[in-house]
Amino acid sequence: MPLCFYQAWYIVQPVSWWTRPVFVRFKRESLARAVLLELKGAQLCVSLFSRLSSLVSRLSFLGIATCLSVATLAALPKVTQAQAFSFTGGANNNKTNWTIGQTFTVGASAISVTDLGIWDQAQNGLAESHIVTIWDAGGTLVPGASGTVPSGVAGTLTGEYRYTSITPVTLTANTTYTIGAYYLNNPDAYAGSVLSGNITTASGVAYGAARGIPGNAFPTTDAEGIPNYVNANFKFTVLSGGSAPEPGTLALLALGMVGGIVARRRK
Repeated sequence: MPLCFYQAWYIVQPVSWWTRPVFVRFKRESLARAVLLELKGAQLCVSLFSRLSSLVSRLSFLGIATCLSVATLAALPKVTQAQAFSFTGGANNNKTNWTIGQTFTVGASAISVTDLGIWDQAQNGLAESHIVTIWDAGGTLVPGASGTVPSGVAGTLTGEYRYTSITPVTLTANTTYTIGAYYLNNPDAYAGSVLSGNITTASGVAYGAARGIPGNAFPTTDAEGIPNYVNANFKFTVLSGGSAPEPGTLALLALGMVGGIVARRRK
């Protein structure tokens, strides 16, 4: 073997034995770092799982709240607006400076009046505007139960009647009221002498008797002597339990139910 080879081997060999502990130490540190990274990864997984579980729980409560709200709304009675009166036949009449109308009785449940109306003979518009009013049996104006149906076709047409909307007014169950429409001049006809069998009333109210008096006033009797006027009208909804449910009440009910479930889950 050449001398130069042995010399090179003796030179490299000590260096190789001297660096070996360094490589071993490096491998140990690398293993420790790997274990540490594994531990951190496990902690991260646990943290992510915990957060995901919390998110799923919150979404579950949101779903419960939504379901409860829908169920609450579904459990409420359906509210349908109705027109109090309709008729067939009768005779057309005209009056100047008269209030013409009729009495009616509310049924077993209170009602909410939302619109006041007057008969539009040909359904082609009114020649003048008309004040429509509801009084109690003693002749006192029911607060808020008065409105003016505009001339022309501005009023909402439902069947043969034109309406103006009012802020809903509650009428008491099993109570008699009077509704009347004021005719300042006589271009618009009113319907009278309608046979009782030809008057249809919506569920929740009952037709009473004709009422008419000169002037814009409470008609105490049928001063004209023509039976069964059906010229003044109104729209209403029947109130279950005597009052309409407020949106805020529904929201509080749903929130309270969700709160009860949350409290049970925490126990």
